[in-house]
Amino acid sequence: MADEEGNGLEDEQSFSCWEQLLPDLLAQILARLPFEERFLSAPLVCKRWNRACKEEPHCWTSVDIEPWFLARVQQDFWWEFECDDQIKWIIHEVVDRSRGMLQDLRTMHCCDSSLEYIAHRCPKLVSLGIRNSLRVTDSSAMTLAYKCPLLASIDISDCYNISSAGLEALGRHCPRLIRLKRNMLRNSDRIERNKLLARGDDDEALVLSRSLRGIKHLEMKRGELSDEGLLHIARGCSRLEYLDVSLCAKLSAKGLDAAAGMLEKSLKIFIRPVLPPKQTLPDLLWVFFQ
Repeated sequence: MADEEGNGLEDEQSFSCWEQLLPDLLAQILARLPFEERFLSAPLVCKRWNRACKEEPHCWTSVDIEPWFLARVQQDFWWEFECDDQIKWIIHEVVDRSRGMLQDLRTMHCCDSSLEYIAHRCPKLVSLGIRNSLRVTDSSAMTLAYKCPLLASIDISDCYNISSAGLEALGRHCPRLIRLKRNMLRNSDRIERNKLLARGDDDEALVLSRSLRGIKHLEMKRGELSDEGLLHIARGCSRLEYLDVSLCAKLSAKGLDAAAGMLEKSLKIFIRPVLPPKQTLPDLLWVFFQ
């Protein structure tokens, strides 16, 4: 009986401690929850938590929607076109709750209207990830560049409707931008089916070398980058510390070595593509007929 009374007293004291927390402190604690729990579950606990999740911007300074989205795709067998409207609504809701305090956002399948909504209402945005956003174009990317000058990191991988013009705007209007992920899949089959993919990575590399000279982390995996484009990057982006060009089939050992030599002072991590062994056709035929 005494143990039960003791446990009940401890529960009451624990509850009173939560009740005594200031709203902004409670919001900062709730901000550590995964997105789905913060967005759907925590507001149902009590009225105080509901207010913190919906009215305290400190609860929404950093948001990662990507794990939740990927889980939904696996569980509910979502197709991309089926989730666009829901992703759009979620992004708008998160931006509204942040009240201009949003600094870090990771999502997928964003569209032009959502990106412009973010740009106009999140001036403190520092890090943004919108990979696999096929409906994002240069227009909204330029708006983002104009409205979010504090941007330091962006992931626009597999955003095929953003061209070198969008990259140039980001470089010119976001002087703090030091981290760029631009991993693309530009194989010939896809380019033949969609002319929008026919832009070469070398053009983008030239823009990067001119507009993003202070960049320190660059990823351009799986693309059509050639030795010429890689050397443009090496000449213009002399502060690079991390460079990933894996799975870029057009690069040669000579070009890779030349770029590494030009970036020798700053480059700490250089992830190269795995090149095929140096064997000529006559050599292979000679081995075959032995």
